[in-house]
Amino acid sequence: KIVWDLHEIPHVFEKNSFMRNIFRFMEKKCMQLIHANQYRIDYLIREGLIKKPEKHIVIRNYPDTQFEKSTLKDDKYDEFKKWLGASDYIYLQGLNDNSRFPRQTIEAVMNADTFKAVVVGNFVAQVKGDLLKRYGGKLCQKIFFRGNVDQLAIPNYIKGSLQSIVLYDITFDPGNNRYCEPNRMYQSILFDKPVIVGCNEPMRDLVTKYGFGVVLKSDGRDVSEITVAMQAVMDKYDFYVENIKKYKEYIVWSKQEQALKAIVE
Repeated sequence: KIVWDLHEIPHVFEKNSFMRNIFRFMEKKCMQLIHANQYRIDYLIREGLIKKPEKHIVIRNYPDTQFEKSTLKDDKYDEFKKWLGASDYIYLQGLNDNSRFPRQTIEAVMNADTFKAVVVGNFVAQVKGDLLKRYGGKLCQKIFFRGNVDQLAIPNYIKGSLQSIVLYDITFDPGNNRYCEPNRMYQSILFDKPVIVGCNEPMRDLVTKYGFGVVLKSDGRDVSEITVAMQAVMDKYDFYVENIKKYKEYIVWSKQEQALKAIVE
């Protein structure tokens, strides 16, 4: 008895008719197939891969209570707090490839006088080099590049922030990027932080439905649009925070435990 977790779009099966038939054979053998959101199921139906939609269900990347309750501090947190001083900051995570608009995100923060930012996780080395050439020492005065941290140390960096920016290039890696299901967005919302997201349907629809923050017209490739959105969040900050506190209970992992239990049983 097989349950297939398809949290990434399996592009290998889109290449030719032989691979499509392999997917359909596997689909037939599975009891159920799990996807990160409905948009991904619909994409695979349009691509002609899915032939038995009744077998496909959605389990979204909602955060769990273990993450929410964590108080773990990593070995550079005190250094970060000293660097920050009394400044407000934006939380940034997952800017480890160009399809997540690392350059545009950092340039938008550099254009805003009000904020600093912390970048958790890896950052594109070439982009960082280009930014250093452009901004010089001012870059490290405004941006703290923390690098990788333990997953359970992330909450400390989110809790003190004002907002977060989560972007994905919709033209890169069709299916996976456009129909993204980012942990980093849910994690920020979990800690009552408004988010700025691109026009990607899963993020756009959720943020719009509950009023969790600002949705860009583009996917994030316009630097000036991001900068304007940062201020737009602050202009209605209490409104967004109130919405998050009111509705975030609908996007926690425990809401899906019964669905997982039903699959196993």
